Amino acid sequence: MIIKDKFDGASEVTIEEEDEDQPRIVMKNSQFKRHTNADLIYMSPSPDFCDPDPARGILGTKGRECNVTSQGVDGCQLVSFSSD
Repeated sequence: MIIKDKFDGASEVTIEEEDEDQPRIVMKNSQFKRHTNADLIYMSPSPDFCDPDPARGILGTKGRECNVTSQGVDGCQLVSFSSD
């Protein structure tokens, strides 16, 4: 399985600290199945890299044109170059 597949199936979790000695990782949305040790989990969503966020060092991608023939970071398959 490639990391992209794990990212697409990642589960949002939170920490419950009912017992100080043993905090628990729990699913934020109980409608989803519990994660396994092999699953990718996260505690806060990733930032929107399309919009600039100077505080985080994110330049943004809106308004940029992608290089159709490139497999690099300027390629069209890696980043959304939405013009909204």
